[in-house]
Amino acid sequence: MARKPGFGASIASEVVEEFGSGDVPELPTGDVLASRGKAISKLGSDVMYEQYEWIDPVLCRPSKQNARRYDELTYGDCAELIESIKSEGRQRMPAIVRRTDDPDVPYEIVAGSRRHFAISWLRANNYPEFRYLVDVQKLDDEGAFRLSDLENRARADVSDIERARSYKMALGAHYKNDTAAMSERLGIARATIYRYLALADLEPVYVSAFGDPKAVTVSHPRAISTLIKGPDDVVQRVRAEAVQLGLEQEALKAHQAALLSPVEVIARLKAAAKPPRPTVVENRSFTLSGGDGAQILTYTKPEKKKGMTILLPAKLSATRSEVESAFQVLLDELFS
Repeated sequence: MARKPGFGASIASEVVEEFGSGDVPELPTGDVLASRGKAISKLGSDVMYEQYEWIDPVLCRPSKQNARRYDELTYGDCAELIESIKSEGRQRMPAIVRRTDDPDVPYEIVAGSRRHFAISWLRANNYPEFRYLVDVQKLDDEGAFRLSDLENRARADVSDIERARSYKMALGAHYKNDTAAMSERLGIARATIYRYLALADLEPVYVSAFGDPKAVTVSHPRAISTLIKGPDDVVQRVRAEAVQLGLEQEALKAHQAALLSPVEVIARLKAAAKPPRPTVVENRSFTLSGGDGAQILTYTKPEKKKGMTILLPAKLSATRSEVESAFQVLLDELFS
């Protein structure tokens, strides 16, 4: 019975389809993307060419330019790949590496972090015979970044914020902060680069509000940009709500409960941006309501021998930042 192709083989077939299954015309040495396509198009037989090496994965280090955070990879992220390599008996698709000046760690991973994790995990878990298949390329820093970015674009497990941070790094390191040059080299629209840069610049307090950084997408900075760059009082309320959201998300994670969705987070940030609205009743009392119209507190002025009263509803739906803002309005009223 013919063996069913594994996960690594399916990736290789996808790359072959992208670059073509035939020989690619000889191109300048710097065009590593075409070189990569030519090499992968010949994978599928058991013949390994001189540019490939089977090595111990401890000889490789992750690249700081790669959008994927190697230190955040888990077994769950790579479980399917691990099982595929185990069933195939070897790694099918080579990772791309370049040489370093460190004799103890002579290779840097340009593309293939998950494959490196998978082989390392197998070797540490009763499969010491597995070795890491690498394609050693001569790449400068900018070339390594471009190739890494190309390989990561279609990866669902590379989050928008990871890609955004790599773009911000590359803009300064490789393109002298010239977005037009970066756009041309990467082959993507400048508008797309701007959206990723806006995400990279999103303050940590707002990223934490979403609970999981990987849940933050390039659309979210635009959704809250007017809130976090508005008047000082609005920014203070929104920031306070973001802090509260971050605490709530941490509590949910601690109890292994579902996190608040990005839609809920954005709705609460928008509600916090709206100041409490006082409603005066017979010149003796007023009610403060939140952004959604729900009552926060009712204040009644002192009368004769009766003192003032501050009444909060039994079931308070307002957020902490809305309640704090309501009391601030009340204090302003009392001491005006």
